[in-house]
Amino acid sequence: SLQALANLEKKEGNLEGAQRLLEKSIFIFPGATRAMVTLAQVHELKNDINEAREVFTRGQEQAEKCGDAGFFQAWALFESRNYYDENGIDEIRALFKRGVECNKYHSATWVAWAKFEQKAGNPEIAKRLITTGISKFPSSKNIGWFHSTLGHLSRQSGDIKTARACYNEALAATPIYKGIPVLLEYVRMETYHGGLREARELLELAVKRYPQDDRVWSAYQEYFEREATSGPMRGRPASESYDPEVYIEQKIAELQKRRKLLNKVIDDTAPVMVVEQRPY
Repeated sequence: SLQALANLEKKEGNLEGAQRLLEKSIFIFPGATRAMVTLAQVHELKNDINEAREVFTRGQEQAEKCGDAGFFQAWALFESRNYYDENGIDEIRALFKRGVECNKYHSATWVAWAKFEQKAGNPEIAKRLITTGISKFPSSKNIGWFHSTLGHLSRQSGDIKTARACYNEALAATPIYKGIPVLLEYVRMETYHGGLREARELLELAVKRYPQDDRVWSAYQEYFEREATSGPMRGRPASESYDPEVYIEQKIAELQKRRKLLNKVIDDTAPVMVVEQRPY
């Protein structure tokens, strides 16, 4: 489709080509709000901010008619990048509100709105938005997003107990193939708030589930760097023989060796397709 071709051109950096395809798509299908969002993003990448805003303005009535909350979410995020000051907060908030009003089940808009309020210094508003989403849409396929965002909010306010409960809810509600961002965010919370034993247990779970993901091993290295300054010495008298740098170097070497062994096991146990040879 024209939209797919435009996305490919945009990804490859051919913004002029993407723009032409999108304008053609919108001419043929005037109600194509997804194409309008992509066209606005192309204008933004070209630094044509007024043109991008004009595209959003032109598509708003159609977006309301078809219940495209993502259109208003994209518009609000665009304005937050290009028009974000104290006077613009109410206008951006109004765009998020229009999104959830035209489709209250669009979980991404609720979460994006809450994250905007959090960034704007309104954690209580953000928390209220997320708890409303959880209570109204408990069966949403994206309910894990709500719990994870609430965990992050609780973490920022220093309520680690609630944050743990939220992250556990998020992990339980999120399919394993989508769960790595939640799990690693949980790990970092424990690592940086003193829960090193809990962080280690979560990292072992991450290694078990995602042994070939670079992010898991980077998080494990980050854990050892943190542990080097707090874990090994916690509750022990100071020791002149202990060197955090040496400790980190040793642990990272062990980590790299472990990863190689795991990769070898995975390679050795990978199924091999046997093609039967038939005489002709």
